[in-house]
Amino acid sequence: LLQLPALLPALLLRPTPAPSRAAPPCAAAAADWSRLVEGAPREANLAALEELSAAGAASLWKSAKVSPRPVSLGELSRTTKIPEAALDPTATEYSLQDIQDTFVKVVVGCTVGAVAWAAGSDALGLDAGLRFTGTYLLAGVPIGILAIGSTAPGILF
Repeated sequence: LLQLPALLPALLLRPTPAPSRAAPPCAAAAADWSRLVEGAPREANLAALEELSAAGAASLWKSAKVSPRPVSLGELSRTTKIPEAALDPTATEYSLQDIQDTFVKVVVGCTVGAVAWAAGSDALGLDAGLRFTGTYLLAGVPIGILAIGSTAPGILF
């Protein structure tokens, strides 16, 4: 970027060829290429490419030999930058029943824990503010799990 002002006069003084009135040699091919349209039916684009290939304008059309090959999980992970755990077809997922059972256990456990805390702290004569805080913190655990599970379930499992 710093050398651009020094090169600018040389670029401006460079002789340019006179414009030609003849059409460029590939103008006919450029018109044919305009038949390829994104969103057009596949068959229409394939037919246009076949015609361009026959005319010599698309010399690389169907020149690559593509064949399927076995790919290891590690190679696929390195190529796609996706962790192997996400790509592994043998990995087990959590079933909906397992998730529901766990959530019910958390709700029941926190309810029992909050009631036990309230009764136990009252029996011990602890401050009412401490009893209130402990009870609501225990009762808030299922609400927190529900909030996290609704917004980003991957954090829980």
